[in-house]
Amino acid sequence: MRFLTLRVRTFLFMMLNLLLAFLLTGAFSLFHFQEETTDYHLQRLERKERAIISHIEYVISGQDSVPRSYDEWSSLFNERLNEIGSVHKLDLAIYHPKGERIAASVNAAENQGVLPERLNEFPKGGRRVPLGRKVDDSGDLLISTSEILDADKEVDLIVKTLYRVDNSAIPESEIEYLKQLVFVYLFLLLLGIVLAFVLSNYISQNMRRVIEQLKKVRLNKTNEKLDWRFNDEIGELIQQYNDIVEQL
Repeated sequence: MRFLTLRVRTFLFMMLNLLLAFLLTGAFSLFHFQEETTDYHLQRLERKERAIISHIEYVISGQDSVPRSYDEWSSLFNERLNEIGSVHKLDLAIYHPKGERIAASVNAAENQGVLPERLNEFPKGGRRVPLGRKVDDSGDLLISTSEILDADKEVDLIVKTLYRVDNSAIPESEIEYLKQLVFVYLFLLLLGIVLAFVLSNYISQNMRRVIEQLKKVRLNKTNEKLDWRFNDEIGELIQQYNDIVEQL
């Protein structure tokens, strides 16, 4: 089996380094884009959730007195929650501080796993101490749990909001940026291939020049010296050759 020439080995080595660098850079860019996409969806969910909470608080503020019992809350939101879910284009459910579901948007039956009839994690006597907002990520579904507090800063209602991750909703500017990044990477890859080819030829041609001159060296004859402008590895090799020529 014939060994690969120096030019081919140099070219392949440069290509290997180039491809490795591009794979690492591409992986980092993809990871960064995924992180940006995740942040976009989380921020979008937070904005929509704030709007939903404001809508619910507006409905409550229109009552002569704030409901307290399960039946009072159910009477208020049984019809209104479908309207709220439709306006904000999200599925949601409202729970009593004791964990019982008061009302849910029209698609709650399709989401029994995440919008159950009762929140099992609640203590038997209910919970009035606020725990703050929580978001659970189950891949293509974000589930946000937030609270509406009364004047005493105790929990009046618990709101669960479902946000289905749809990457088609990513801003066009982000998609356009990713496309431009791919084009830049392809251009740099092609440029790197050309440079690798030129450099491998440059190195191998000069090495070939030294080899050809070495083949012509004869004792007791005038041998031609080689000139080299650069103080590099090839220059050191040529200097060694010129020293041998002088000794001969």
